[in-house]
Amino acid sequence: MSNSAINWAVSEIPGGKTIGKRIFAGQQEILLNLCSCKKCACDDFSISYGGEKIQITACSERAFLYALLELAGQTKANKRKDTEQKYQFKTRNYKHEIKFVENNVRKPVWFYTEDFWESFCRELIKRGFNGIVFYPGNYHFFQHLLDYNKYPEARMISVKDAKRNQVALNKGLAIAKKYGLNTFIQNYITHFTENFAKARNFPFQNEKAGRLSGLFTKEVIGYSRYCYKEIFEVCPDLTGLYMNFESAGNAFEFIEQAVIAVYNKFKKKPVIVTRVWGANVPEKVVKLIKQYKGKMIICHKIMDTSDTYYLPVADSRAAEWKKAIGDTEFMFEYGPCHNCGTNIDDKLWNDPKFLYTLLQDAKNKGADSISFHSVAELLSNHVKGNNIISEVHKDLAWMNYFHLDTLVRFNKGEKYNEGKFIGYYKEHFGLKDYKQSAALYGAMAKTSSIIPLVYQQFYHTSAHEGFQIVGRFNFIQEPYFYNPISCLNRQYKKDIILGGAWIAKKMKYDVCPDNYQRIIDYADPKKRKLSNNPLVIAEKLRKNGVEAFAVIKKIAASSKDKRFKKMLFHADVNRLIGLWISEEIKAGVALYGCYFSGTKKDFTGKFKDGIRHLEICKKYLDSAKEKSKSVRDVHCNYGQFYDIDKYIATLGTVLDKFEKNEYPFEAFREFVRSRREYNSIRGCLRPYEMHSSGTMKTVKKLLDRSLTTAENTLKILEGKVNNEYYYKNVKLWKDYLEFEVKRVQGETLKADSGEVGFLNVDASFRYSQPFYSDFDGFMSPYDYTGSDKINFKVDSDKKGLIVRLNQFDYNVKELESIWDSIIGNNCESWFIRMNIDPDTDSRKVVSLVSAPRARFILKQDIDYKNKQYLICSMSKIEKRIKTTYSSESYSWSLEFRIPFEVIGKKPKKGDVWGFNISANTSMKGLKNHAWKANYEMFGSGNMKMLGKLIF
Repeated sequence: MSNSAINWAVSEIPGGKTIGKRIFAGQQEILLNLCSCKKCACDDFSISYGGEKIQITACSERAFLYALLELAGQTKANKRKDTEQKYQFKTRNYKHEIKFVENNVRKPVWFYTEDFWESFCRELIKRGFNGIVFYPGNYHFFQHLLDYNKYPEARMISVKDAKRNQVALNKGLAIAKKYGLNTFIQNYITHFTENFAKARNFPFQNEKAGRLSGLFTKEVIGYSRYCYKEIFEVCPDLTGLYMNFESAGNAFEFIEQAVIAVYNKFKKKPVIVTRVWGANVPEKVVKLIKQYKGKMIICHKIMDTSDTYYLPVADSRAAEWKKAIGDTEFMFEYGPCHNCGTNIDDKLWNDPKFLYTLLQDAKNKGADSISFHSVAELLSNHVKGNNIISEVHKDLAWMNYFHLDTLVRFNKGEKYNEGKFIGYYKEHFGLKDYKQSAALYGAMAKTSSIIPLVYQQFYHTSAHEGFQIVGRFNFIQEPYFYNPISCLNRQYKKDIILGGAWIAKKMKYDVCPDNYQRIIDYADPKKRKLSNNPLVIAEKLRKNGVEAFAVIKKIAASSKDKRFKKMLFHADVNRLIGLWISEEIKAGVALYGCYFSGTKKDFTGKFKDGIRHLEICKKYLDSAKEKSKSVRDVHCNYGQFYDIDKYIATLGTVLDKFEKNEYPFEAFREFVRSRREYNSIRGCLRPYEMHSSGTMKTVKKLLDRSLTTAENTLKILEGKVNNEYYYKNVKLWKDYLEFEVKRVQGETLKADSGEVGFLNVDASFRYSQPFYSDFDGFMSPYDYTGSDKINFKVDSDKKGLIVRLNQFDYNVKELESIWDSIIGNNCESWFIRMNIDPDTDSRKVVSLVSAPRARFILKQDIDYKNKQYLICSMSKIEKRIKTTYSSESYSWSLEFRIPFEVIGKKPKKGDVWGFNISANTSMKGLKNHAWKANYEMFGSGNMKMLGKLIF
């Protein structure tokens, strides 16, 4: 930290001045005393006015700045008092997004002026932050900063442009250092450039089509070691890096070889912030901590089992991690950002009470540190520099400032006080009186509640069962697609969630009371209505959005500040979302009520009521979609793909069939009961979970129950001439259930026998399929499996296994055209996967991934540890496997000759190996086929769900 930083802080004090090495507040000298305790490693300080001189004692040189600014504030307010400041968090980083290419939101970093950097760093110091973490706008920031002298073929930009970027960023790093701020860059591990991949003919070569990461080769390790070393050569003032595991879950060996091995040789060792969102083996992380001779911080997103805001509950995995890592610092990422609050980034969202509760919960569960993340730059209106940050960000920063301010106040130890925040609102928003400020404070809380309420009723993260899933059409597409937020309770008893490679919970933490309810359970007349049932949520969504909008509209009409018009726009988007989903919930209550209808009149009445609510829903949805065109709005953006029109039309067609046809209602009711019993399987078995043997026993019971009911339906219809058509439709359903029963029981195949195994769509019991088929299936024939004709057989010789996959009755030219269009894209790895467990204990599985026509084959060694996967995304390119591809007009085959050395074992006669093969040959969503059903949506194969291969 420089003297100029001290001089600046002194200048903030009324009458503050520096004379030589002495500093004064008016005529009173200020003495700066550095705490003698070298172990505290914090920024706490005290101010004492007891004698002739003002005594400041600080635990770090940086803390002198905080203390001097506190003194300045007290002097300006004429409220000097002895002060002892103990911050709640040790490390307090602030994320700032930078760009190296120009866009309409941010200027590239070379536009940043010295005035901008100075003012930015000063604003951070004023708020008690001690670090900056830069988010560089892509997964592999090195390509913008390194000159690649050692790897010229990897360059994506010219050396001249890289030098320009270095100079620009280093200007900011140097100024941050002057103020004692640590600096970091977010980094997604194992990435490489597109040109690096092309030069080596790597499997993945298209950065725009997915992350270029996850390969474990000597070339990647060497390249990564160069990047990690070189970045501190070209950016010497950089403090450290964030290591984000999402791009390569559990890639511990990579961190050891490419990161720790490099930095342990540094004299000044970088600080490593290890984000364990994609790591689920604590002992492996502890090993990394012990191996590294520098400082390592363990980092995690703040919301429990999600990167989306829903309730003020911090992830209890913090306590699990703290138990494992001991005194090592644990940090939460928090804020309105795609990193940790995906559903509220770039939206109107302010709720200090929610945030205080969340931050206190984070502290209670073991958080030592915090990293504040926001997409919009919330300091936009406090920094200097024309046109560096867009007006859109300035408006959002003005509206959402208290997301940041709440953290600042909590960190200083202030207790939540609604009256004080109303006062802060009055000052910040320039309101005329306390009454108006109190009205806005309440309205902000209500409009901010809309999105969390949606996620309370329909829990999902930003990806898993969320808007990135191809099979997601709307919130009520089927009764069990979403669970309410109470599904996160008692995770220590439940099947392990695989989606985020989170550690398995062992501690007894819940996220909320068990008073939330699925719509299907609320619609069931035999079940008790819970206090936070769907209609209660629906009414809150409607009421909060409408009331908040009315208050903000009144303030906007009377205020001269045009920014209130922008606030009103965002409040209106929230209002429309609330109304849209409120009506959708009501539609769900009516339509799901049809599962329990005892009469035809009741059924048709509820069906009509459901359609009516969907038509109202469409009106609000269309308005929300139209408004969202002018602003990046995650929630409305995935509304763009909402097929409400199709649902209304299809439901209308189904209703028309029922009103026109004289169908046997008794048989129909029994058929619907069979479908309802089948659907309930998805209530206990979810994609993205490790399915336990107990779960599978429950599944078998529910399947048997559904099958028995389907057979009863056929008995009702049997022998009656007018019912033949319905009989055929119900029989299709009954046959499908028998197929499902067989799949649950498992698969067995004899090698070297010519026996053929068949692959079928691995759909997790019709996960995501529209609920109206449960009614229309009585009236219309359905293809319930939707499977292509794919089979395989396994032979062996002295050298290895011979696996031959065949597909029939499919236009091969069409398929090959699809395959050619995705060459170099990550989705090539969806094509074929084989999981082989030669020890049949599911402790370790060899997983082989093949691209179309075996353009490449990857090998993963997957461990089963701590009752869950050690998901190893680090793949090795496997060249020992010989392949043969052949095709005709409507069929093709691919043969793999897999040496036993690849598997690590040679079978003997009578041996039984665990085996499975899956394929998505058309590369379409929800079309992954598998021999042994895994009932999961990854396509990677559940290693506890293998068939038996008999030799």
